[in-house]
Amino acid sequence: MFCLESSLPQRPGYKARLVSTIEQPENGRCLEFWYHMYGANIGQLNVYINTNTSGNDMRTLIWSRGANVGDVWRKAHISTEYTEAFRVIFEGIVGNGSDVS
Repeated sequence: MFCLESSLPQRPGYKARLVSTIEQPENGRCLEFWYHMYGANIGQLNVYINTNTSGNDMRTLIWSRGANVGDVWRKAHISTEYTEAFRVIFEGIVGNGSDVS
């Protein structure tokens, strides 16, 4: 589970990343995950693919949400058709607060 708490002492713009191990390409692969984004100033959740597995930060944004989607868990499903090894990077960015109004 990847959890980014946005209440104090966190500050707006704070980032946290979860980086996968190196994944090998396979036909018909997909990425599924659940997310919960609730609050007026929730921030941003980004998912990147990095095909440069030697450590350089060469990311491609494949999914992003940056809004209050309600007090429910939602499921995302993304096709990943890559011909080379890759890493998946989840990035959470703290918004301007944890206000749920």
